[in-house]
Amino acid sequence: MERKEINHEDIRLLELLEIATQKKAKQMSRMSSRFSLTKHHFGFCVSDGAVTVISFYNLNLTSFPSPILEFKNLSLLDLEGNPNVKLPPELCHLKSLKELRLAYNNYENIPSFFSKFSSLEVLDLHGNKLSEIPAPVNKLNSIKYLFLNNNLINDFGNIILNCSALQGISLNRNMIAHFPHLLLKCINLEYLDLEYNNISSIPSSISRLSSLERFLLSGNNLRYLPETIGDLRLLQILTVGSNRLHSLPSSIGNLTNLKYLSAPANMLETLPDTIGNLHKLDSLILSKNNLKELPPNLNKLRALSCINLDGNPNLRLTLIQENFIKAIKKNYWQKWSKSAIKKLNNIRDDLGEFS
Repeated sequence: MERKEINHEDIRLLELLEIATQKKAKQMSRMSSRFSLTKHHFGFCVSDGAVTVISFYNLNLTSFPSPILEFKNLSLLDLEGNPNVKLPPELCHLKSLKELRLAYNNYENIPSFFSKFSSLEVLDLHGNKLSEIPAPVNKLNSIKYLFLNNNLINDFGNIILNCSALQGISLNRNMIAHFPHLLLKCINLEYLDLEYNNISSIPSSISRLSSLERFLLSGNNLRYLPETIGDLRLLQILTVGSNRLHSLPSSIGNLTNLKYLSAPANMLETLPDTIGNLHKLDSLILSKNNLKELPPNLNKLRALSCINLDGNPNLRLTLIQENFIKAIKKNYWQKWSKSAIKKLNNIRDDLGEFS
């Protein structure tokens, strides 16, 4: 295995991996190791005498480390940040492989043999140069989470996505101009991230995705949301910031499981009275809009702990003694905004290890 950088610590790591390769992994049962090599990371985990996780994160390898193919119990392989590595067809023989991380490898496509990964549940291809969803993905019958964010995707063509097991897909920061209707067949979808594209409308048939819990739409070109969005009764997180919305649909009051609603940097002038029905709402972000007043039944939001109204210069905020709001501290909105951003950035981590 060739690499651009090698030092004595690297050699020791390779020796440890060789021990496992030689079936001496029982000596390291229940042991896990992770070593940091400045900006580079090599790591592996051993469970019950078998190597289950191997990471070559950002090592800039020049060739594929062929000993990997000997680890028949491997469930997670991380090759992120290794753009010069050519993946061998034999990789699909790792029948226990459930998660494959290939971000930032400059891929314009993926090999056809990917369709033979029978157990793959998580495929991370973010930060590449894909212009469409790769065709081999269609045949991944076990795929649950697909990360395609930060690519160049602008066309879905005639692709038919295998949605039988798909629970989450991230397509943020691509070049998508129209809502991908092929996703409407993914009825088990719980997580859908379409942020920072150029989508101008959401179809009324969005109601088909009745399992959605997280729907991320910030940074698009939306002028309205369909009333049918209120049919997504399991929705917990909805982000529609930095669009061109003048109003929110009254049906939003049907989202009784909603905990986080973010709609900053729009053109909102009023809020629907039905917003008072969101009894589980914890966070409400409405900064940088044109709000003039708030609906009186906002005081019904008993679970609300964070509200951001910064940047609404015409807003008349009346504090009534019986309301849940007693006082607003100076700089409260700004402080909370930072924590909200951090909270949203952790969404991917909240999905867990997918195992």
